[in-house]
Amino acid sequence: LESKGMGNLSDSAIQAQLERKHKARRPEDELPESLLEYAAMDDDDDSARPDAERCLAAFGPRVEVKLQESMRKLRRMRGTGVTGFRNEYLKALSENFEDQRAKTVVPLIEEFAERFVNADLPAWFYYAYATVEECAPIKEAGVGGEPPDCRPVGKGECLPRMINSKLVADNKGAAYEALWPWNVGTAVTDGCGILAHGLRLATELRPDWVLINLDIKNAHNELLRRIALLRLMRTRGLRHLVPAYYAQYAPKSRIYFRGCQREVIRATFDSEEAWRQGCPLAQLGFNVAILEEVKALDAALAAHGGFARFNHDDGYAFGPANVVFRAVADFERSLEPLGLELQGKKSTCYSRETDLSGKLAELGKPDLQFPVPVALRDEDTGALCLGKRDDEGRLFKAGEKEPSDDCEVVGVGCVVAGVPVGDQGFVRTHLMMTVGAAASKTRNITSMLSPECHHSLHTLNVRCLQPILSYWAQHVYSRHVVGRLADSALNAQPPAVAMDDALFACEARALGLTD
Repeated sequence: LESKGMGNLSDSAIQAQLERKHKARRPEDELPESLLEYAAMDDDDDSARPDAERCLAAFGPRVEVKLQESMRKLRRMRGTGVTGFRNEYLKALSENFEDQRAKTVVPLIEEFAERFVNADLPAWFYYAYATVEECAPIKEAGVGGEPPDCRPVGKGECLPRMINSKLVADNKGAAYEALWPWNVGTAVTDGCGILAHGLRLATELRPDWVLINLDIKNAHNELLRRIALLRLMRTRGLRHLVPAYYAQYAPKSRIYFRGCQREVIRATFDSEEAWRQGCPLAQLGFNVAILEEVKALDAALAAHGGFARFNHDDGYAFGPANVVFRAVADFERSLEPLGLELQGKKSTCYSRETDLSGKLAELGKPDLQFPVPVALRDEDTGALCLGKRDDEGRLFKAGEKEPSDDCEVVGVGCVVAGVPVGDQGFVRTHLMMTVGAAASKTRNITSMLSPECHHSLHTLNVRCLQPILSYWAQHVYSRHVVGRLADSALNAQPPAVAMDDALFACEARALGLTD
């Protein structure tokens, strides 16, 4: 229901965009030819030791994964890799069989999984298994006839996806020990809620300080694998995962598309750097890779009472205005050896009390803009929308490249983990936009299903439509969701009431109470 659609992979413009988002591996960034080169990093005299002993000393005991419960819980009708091998095939093998031969299936799969994650299989096998079918979920619609901005997601095979998911789940404790509190994207329960509530409180306690929302450009396709594996090797509690990451990411992954007729199209490029989006190993691997830089940013801000926190590749730096911009500039420079950079246009800044005009000049990098998120009201129509204000004071409506001269600012804030944080006008406008989109979806689904599919409409209402607003209701103040405001333009109807009206209308149609 929340999808913006998929990019057409038969379109050469979309293919070219995806190719630009897949960085080619430079000769100097090639990975070592053998896993033993990582094992040798902490071994001063390894010349006479057997390979197995060297790996044991470097990475610890062999990793095991138990898969019967994972196989049983696999979800049906999920996406597949390029071979079409489905979750259902594995799920059918997880039953408690009486037949003695059938009982050996799960142990054999677990034996294979152990060899798979410990880099025991031939290099050609990992090269073949790294092949992905790429899809392109739309992040932002195109403007002025331009193609939409798409996210390159590689769908790997179901079996390694299940194995890697279990591997990450088994290491949540170690991931928490390594990453908390700097990055809440892995192994932290309700990390988004912690960020939203914590950063809102911080801006209220220090209203004159500045919060910068950091966006790392194409993070999961730009990161250098060579550096990322070294970082994983240096993380004591997680270095036993190096064989699994190395084996699967040393080869360059072949990429295939599906055309409009489901035909298979071989891409003219491969996935050569970073962790493949769609792979269960990707988020943990990325969070570990940037941890040193995040810690350094946090320490620089902590010296002045501030802090830095990340949710995967989305970061938040908070501190005094004369400190936080310079610290962020240093942070961006520190990302360069990893192959990463910040997106100045998508990174934003916000302060409850400090006027940020002219502050960006302190960065010394004019390409970093850090606009301020704002809520806007059209002076002619009175319609509300979200937008941004740049350092020159120009206002831009969301999705538009040209400044708008006929708007006034009715609120200022920022978005933390999808949650609006800021003054009353900004939060209320953001919620109204969210509810407006949700109510529109509700009306569309109602009109399509109500004539003949009342039961399906009821099921969708209960399971899909009703929970849409729950996330925001949990993470903003109740007055923004249900309260009436003094500003008549923002007080047309509380967001929760507008959402309830749409849901009640949907259910009335599902029950046959209205036409």
